[in-house]
Amino acid sequence: MSKNLKFLDPNLKNKSYTVKNRMQFLEHNDSKYPLPTEIEISESGTCNRKCSFCPRSAPNFEDVKEFISEDLISKVGRELSDVDYSGVIRFSGFVEPMLDVKIYNHISSLKKTLPNCRIEMVTNGDPLNEHRLSKLFDNGLDKILISAYDGEQDVEKFNGYVAACRLNPDQYIIRDRSARREKFWYNTEQQGRLDGRSRIQDCTFRKSSR
Repeated sequence: MSKNLKFLDPNLKNKSYTVKNRMQFLEHNDSKYPLPTEIEISESGTCNRKCSFCPRSAPNFEDVKEFISEDLISKVGRELSDVDYSGVIRFSGFVEPMLDVKIYNHISSLKKTLPNCRIEMVTNGDPLNEHRLSKLFDNGLDKILISAYDGEQDVEKFNGYVAACRLNPDQYIIRDRSARREKFWYNTEQQGRLDGRSRIQDCTFRKSSR
């Protein structure tokens, strides 16, 4: 099988480490119940891309430009603090977290309430720049997973961002998910004709040099 392997997601090692080192059990009535090692938060209903492998590529998939409230994020943090949660909270899903202008507040709120947990984010990198990347970590982000969909130039650009912000290797993963690699990774029979390229969806976000 290894001879036919064309692409190995670098995040697999990250997930394996999480499961191995962040397993927690909640004791109740002389029994132990495992807590989730990872909690994924999709804090909105919108994304600026429609990737061929994502449900958003379906013609009837509804894009909802609504965002989670700060009150709800605070409630999640308080309830997880009751069990001293120390796993991973990841902003991800079929959305682009960086389209949420309050994402920095959400990260800061959870980190203050749950200082022992890891806060991660998955992003397509489109709204990202050096200032925003630095601001994410200033507010408590522990790791960012950047999916580069538009080829080697994207990878080089994101590598420049992380170098400028002086991130260490444990703080980021850049995944080259351009057509050159992705065409081997996904089930072409399931997707029909799959070339791995992305279509930009109508969704505006402010461009800034900051």
